[in-house]
Amino acid sequence: MSPIRTDWLERLLTQLAAALARALGYRARGEEEQALEEIHRATLELFGIPRSMLLSLDARAALEVLATPRLRQAALRLLDTEESILRSVGKVRDADALAAWLARTRAAADVGDSRE
Repeated sequence: MSPIRTDWLERLLTQLAAALARALGYRARGEEEQALEEIHRATLELFGIPRSMLLSLDARAALEVLATPRLRQAALRLLDTEESILRSVGKVRDADALAAWLARTRAAADVGDSRE
């Protein structure tokens, strides 16, 4: 990996971690809607596409957006947090849909990783 790409990836991972920390902070204060807004904002800013568009992608296309294993892991952790928040505020249908997308994406990643 080139030094420029490595720097970009490290910066993106740092920004993802900061967004996750902010979302978890909102959640800890009982501000679930703000936590969800933070996750959605981060998805748009960091990946250049709205969360709804990311989640509309099939697993293979999503993995192309989440190009490296470290980036994928961080992004999926952010979305895991969203799923948990959705469940806690009673948006079970949305949480179930997100959980299914996460499972499909992880399964596709596992298949891809085992081929490498």
